[in-house]
Amino acid sequence: MKGTIVFACLFFCLLLSCKSDEALKFSNIIVEKYDQLLDKSRITDSVLKIYLKENDFDSIVAVSGRMEDYTDIKLNEINQLTVPAVSNAEAFKTSVTGYFTYIKSIYTGYKSIGLSKPGKDRKTASGIVKLILSNKDSVVAQMQRIQRAYASSNGFKIK
Repeated sequence: MKGTIVFACLFFCLLLSCKSDEALKFSNIIVEKYDQLLDKSRITDSVLKIYLKENDFDSIVAVSGRMEDYTDIKLNEINQLTVPAVSNAEAFKTSVTGYFTYIKSIYTGYKSIGLSKPGKDRKTASGIVKLILSNKDSVVAQMQRIQRAYASSNGFKIK
């Protein structure tokens, strides 16, 4: 009887360990895609800043369009991932796809600035981008809150 209980406890611990490893692996894949997007976004933002100063609207459209496409690629990669059967995994994936969609909306907005007619249309498009950008801290905070809950509920810590 004692042997059965010990075996059951060891099996349960092993099962939990596997679930934790699976959760961590999923998190690492997501974080890798996030880091890739962030790196590309930083480069793009520095280039966009120059083009915006120079009113080089054709370049703004081109650069923003490429970033929209890149973000779509990363979103598709995330959407194709199988969600592990661990606590809060679906919520984590949903928050990350929401963040990536938000980032794409920034570049869609910049592209809209470049495509808009000078004057009122372009000013409106610029106002929309400013509004989108004003939400960045809250979008990031929400994603990070859900990521921490995911990590905590699956027994690992975020670096």
